[in-house]
Amino acid sequence: MEAYTERGRSEVADVLEKLGAGVENLGLNTWQLRTLSAVRRCRTAALGGHIDACEDCGAIKISYNSCRNRHCPKCQGKNRDDWIQARMSELLPVPYFHVVFTLPDSINSQCSILNWFMTFCLNRLGQL
Repeated sequence: MEAYTERGRSEVADVLEKLGAGVENLGLNTWQLRTLSAVRRCRTAALGGHIDACEDCGAIKISYNSCRNRHCPKCQGKNRDDWIQARMSELLPVPYFHVVFTLPDSINSQCSILNWFMTFCLNRLGQL
């Protein structure tokens, strides 16, 4: 299998194909290995397929079956795009900032017990 598709871009399946049996040496669990195997085999002869023929011109097209795995970028690409579009429509027309901070270990137990209160306090501090 070539490293690039017809579009000139690598796909996850291409990378997995290059790794071959090396995937099994990455320390993944059986569920993760099954998922990667499904993604690698998606829309290939390995999963079977069918032939579509045009009755008018006689053109033939082979279509391979998909893996239908929820982690597969080929199978779930449209669902992902639809989800992103729906979230984009919910955004307000203002700039957004992502802030990450670390809290001291000494207050971890309080954060676990009073999560809502700690979140409230931290949000209030951010407004000062």
